Amino acid sequence: MALSRILFLLFLSLVTATHLYADGAKQPPGPYRDLASSPSFHDMRKNPAADYISLIDPSADCIVELAAKFDTLEEAYRFVRDDIDFVTYVPPGPLESTINYGKGSCLGKAALLVSIYRAMGVKSKDIRVVVGMVMTPQGLSDHVWVDIDYKGGYLQQDPSGMLGKFHFSEFRDYSYCKQYVMRELYCFNDKEFSLVSQLNRMIMMGDGD
Repeated sequence: MALSRILFLLFLSLVTATHLYADGAKQPPGPYRDLASSPSFHDMRKNPAADYISLIDPSADCIVELAAKFDTLEEAYRFVRDDIDFVTYVPPGPLESTINYGKGSCLGKAALLVSIYRAMGVKSKDIRVVVGMVMTPQGLSDHVWVDIDYKGGYLQQDPSGMLGKFHFSEFRDYSYCKQYVMRELYCFNDKEFSLVSQLNRMIMMGDGD
């Protein structure tokens, strides 16, 4: 009798699972996924440049309202660094969600910071989000930070908290890259996207030592 009950429960669970995951969009990851709906080797994950550029929106109501609360860029930096918690796998947008939930990935926090800076008057040509690879105690990791031309100088900023809690002007010139960055992959702001980042240009010119 007990064996019959166990077999019945196993059958019921199988039917339930089949029903729940009949829709490919609801299938769980890993070995439970229907192989027929899995991407093939030739499927490419498409991320147009416009997808990255759209992460920064200085004209969004939530950004304009937030930027008006800060008197200096340093105040804005401290807000993103301290008041937005770093959570690795949180989607990078929309900006309003990052603000309302107080959580963001390194990309989400960088996009928020640059959006605020732009709303505060920083020109697009003077600021960019940089995506690359950094070395951590656990090994090589994807990461995102900010480059900004500021008062005639050049700052690299990391408001994420992943590598540490840094102050506004801690990394002048290329000191952040020299200390942490293994490779830069691409950079963007709300106007442009580039596959050749500042560090890559420095290396090609022989100035990246």
